[in-house]
Amino acid sequence: LYGTLPDALGRLGGTLKVLALGDNQIGGSLPESIGNLSNLELLSLNDNAMTGSLPATLANMTSLSHLVLSSNSFRGSVNVLESMKNLTSVLIHSNEFSGELPGGIFDGVSSDSSLYLDVGINRFSGDIPSSYGNVPNLTFFGATRNGFENNTVDNITCDNVEFTIMDCSACSCCNVCCDPSDDLSSREICDFHMDSFRLLGLECGPWWMYCNEPQTYYDVDPV
Repeated sequence: LYGTLPDALGRLGGTLKVLALGDNQIGGSLPESIGNLSNLELLSLNDNAMTGSLPATLANMTSLSHLVLSSNSFRGSVNVLESMKNLTSVLIHSNEFSGELPGGIFDGVSSDSSLYLDVGINRFSGDIPSSYGNVPNLTFFGATRNGFENNTVDNITCDNVEFTIMDCSACSCCNVCCDPSDDLSSREICDFHMDSFRLLGLECGPWWMYCNEPQTYYDVDPV
């Protein structure tokens, strides 16, 4: 698929639960009308050629649980994410987002949900919010190749987040850290990002029509 997302997308209103258009050639920006998709649970636009900033109308997507925008050219602030109270996974790796990370991501999310945040390879700066260390069930936090302050991650965050990967200069207590000047294995770590479907268990989520049907196996070399 190629082209841009039409403004008419918002006319689907509360009927659409999944919009999965990853790994295509879609360009342009997110239309303001996307905020009308109030029942959308999964928005996956990874690996496209999209640009522009996140519209403020994203805050109207009150059912959205999974936001996957990795590998595009989105830019600007991500402060609108603080207003989205049902997010459990935010995968925005490999874009041009900038500014400071908001401290209120995942505020209000149910404490029994596993949470994932991948902001690696962007242009974020400043300090990592200390509030991340108090987020229940933050399972993965990836933030390599940004411009965060030295030693910005505190021990509470390292102790309470199940797996953290950051630049070594920004985090001395992380499970794994990235040093771009180090050997090949470290550089591979620097480029690590989550598979938005397989690692989150979304490859067979309730939205896929045939997931729960019995598997059919075909003999590739029938007798």
